[in-house]
Amino acid sequence: MLPTAPVVSAVVFDGGVVGAFSAGSVWARMGTIGVTATTETAARLLASGPAGAEDACKPVFDAVGRKTVWLGDAGQGSRMKIAINAYMSTMIEGVAEALELADHLGIDPAKLDEAIAGGPLDAPIAGAKLHKMERGDFAPEFPLEWRLST
Repeated sequence: MLPTAPVVSAVVFDGGVVGAFSAGSVWARMGTIGVTATTETAARLLASGPAGAEDACKPVFDAVGRKTVWLGDAGQGSRMKIAINAYMSTMIEGVAEALELADHLGIDPAKLDEAIAGGPLDAPIAGAKLHKMERGDFAPEFPLEWRLST
């Protein structure tokens, strides 16, 4: 889980890790390095996400996450992550807007949370963010940098 494309390149290519791969090896790059860097890395390794790799990766993925959705070709996971992050950021923005409106209307944030809890709007990430914002904690938890390119 290397953090950036330059680090992946430095370790895997410049550091010689790629030379240790035997024919048929499976390498699961799990850091978020972007679609372009993922595609470029895959091209250098002649790699993709073939169905055969799913069986080799499944025990590891099952140990580190709750759910794995196999998307196929290299780069599809990065594309999916961009879409999921857009979904999540929109949800968190909605929480912030609702808290601001509740404050403007004189509604206690704890009562807003109580009204949402257990209902169809009770999403775990939204609740976690609501509690942080309610405490005045607006610290970012991950950098959001991406460019949509064609």
